[in-house]
Amino acid sequence: IKRLTPQEGFIIDPSLLSLKDKTAHVIVELKTSPLEETQQSKSKASPKEKKQKVRGEQAFFKQRLTELFTEKASKQKSSQTFNQQAFQFDIKQTYENVFNGMAMTIPTNQINTLLQTGVVKRIWKDNEVRLPKNELSTLDQSEGKAIPPALPHIGVDRLHSEGLKGQGIKVGVLDTGIDYNHPDLKDSYKGGYDFVDNDADPMESTPADQKASGEPESIDGNPFVTEHGTHVAGTIASNPNNNVEYAMTGVAPKVDLYAYRVLGPYGSGSDSSVIAGIERAVEDGMDVINLSLGNNSNNSLSATSVAINNAALQGVVPVVAGGNAGPNPGTLGSP
Repeated sequence: IKRLTPQEGFIIDPSLLSLKDKTAHVIVELKTSPLEETQQSKSKASPKEKKQKVRGEQAFFKQRLTELFTEKASKQKSSQTFNQQAFQFDIKQTYENVFNGMAMTIPTNQINTLLQTGVVKRIWKDNEVRLPKNELSTLDQSEGKAIPPALPHIGVDRLHSEGLKGQGIKVGVLDTGIDYNHPDLKDSYKGGYDFVDNDADPMESTPADQKASGEPESIDGNPFVTEHGTHVAGTIASNPNNNVEYAMTGVAPKVDLYAYRVLGPYGSGSDSSVIAGIERAVEDGMDVINLSLGNNSNNSLSATSVAINNAALQGVVPVVAGGNAGPNPGTLGSP
């Protein structure tokens, strides 16, 4: 598998070098940036022209890859060990706003064929993304103990006293979904998308979902039923209407809240879904996007990092959790 010199980094994710599976799940980054390369760029292409260039490169990549696979398959058809599936690929997601490329499956022994298209910048493994370990372990579960108000600790109470509560700001939560029926969130919730079930209903994984699926209630201590996205959304936008003893007001209770479900049952998902969530959130005009996720990958050039950087360059404020794996070097999960 081709490598570049150290100062240039690498073209193919090193974790793909030792992949034992016959099929690889990859994210392919193409050479054309979806944005202007620099602020001093001499070619001031319009957004429409830029998008056309990106789409044209993607179309060329697909066509050329199909041609290469067809050529390779035709040379092997006379062989007794010929397997048509060894020369097939499947594109799962396509991105063009914050990342120029696509998520796809391809035979592992054909990864180098991607480079032969001539338009590939980098090839990444589509890593698993999970909720950060021990994310909820610090919550006070003791009974009968008063929970101190959190907002004064970060000075937000002073903003609230001035009437600044997030009005007019659109916040997208990329997580396990949101229980948008929760009384403290239902007035703030404005919509979103589910990249796990591919529909416009980003509800958390529920007990009813678990029963219908026939899957176990938990795997390796991770419950099928999720609530993390609702927990995060509450920190941001909880706006309690009832005089409940433990009701908590969020940092910005007047924001327009959107949910992008990128992690499914057991709090598990993939880089490709995270990028799709970033892509959609930018399309939907979010001012802020929140990613409280966990990832063992640590690379400033990873596909998710590129997507986050490009979202920021378009004026979106990304809020990305550092994870709970520290404090050693290299423990921050990408992006």
